[in-house]
Amino acid sequence: MKCESGSAVNSATGISASNMNALSSSGLLSGGMYFTRVDVLPDRFNVDAFNLSDILQIIRPQLSIHFNFMIDIEWLLQQYPAPCRGSPIICVVGEKMGTDKKSLQAEVDVNKWSNVSVLGATLPIPFGTHHTKLSIFESETKLHVVVSTANLIEGIS
Repeated sequence: MKCESGSAVNSATGISASNMNALSSSGLLSGGMYFTRVDVLPDRFNVDAFNLSDILQIIRPQLSIHFNFMIDIEWLLQQYPAPCRGSPIICVVGEKMGTDKKSLQAEVDVNKWSNVSVLGATLPIPFGTHHTKLSIFESETKLHVVVSTANLIEGIS
């Protein structure tokens, strides 16, 4: 399934297609360091900050790979623009702690999300382990890498 660009406004962010073009030309798609937007903070603390849904609306991923300690798959899918929700999404989680492979796969199976694949990462010890929060997105023209401190779960934003 191809994730088409659209002119609709993202209901979660209120960002229109014309604003997406402005963000793209401002450098978001050409690299840089950005922060996670926290809506409860004053605007001065959210300079160069974006929500996951903002990033997905801009990138319009054709393929996504998420490495994360905790994933709320239903919430994650809602962050994608509607035309992109059927694109291939790969989730890599631990096997025992946080979101585990077995329970995430069961949720994917029950909801018949055939575009979502779940892989397990073996973490040999429970403590002192780096819990990666990395997403890789393939758009029509390039790869985008997002390194984050956030789990992929709903929270204060």
